[in-house]
Amino acid sequence: MQFWDKDHLVAKELDHQLAPGQLSYSKRHGIIWDVVGLYPATAQWDVPPVFIDGNIEDTEPEISKRLQSLLQ
Repeated sequence: MQFWDKDHLVAKELDHQLAPGQLSYSKRHGIIWDVVGLYPATAQWDVPPVFIDGNIEDTEPEISKRLQSLLQ
C-alpha cells in the first residue's frame, strides 16, 4: 500500500525517529523517499519501525521474509 505524504509530515517525523544517517541514501532535499517500514501491530506513533530500508523494490525479499515470520 502506498501513501501520499503531500506536505512530508510523516517523512519528517520518521526522520526524527531514525538514527542519524540511517536512510541518507533515500533522501532527496532532506526528505525521505522510496522507503518501506515495518511496524508491529502494537506500535505507537513515537516508536521507530522494527525494519526500515529503501529502495522499495530492492527490499521486497527481506520484507516478505519478515512478514512471514510475524504471521507464524
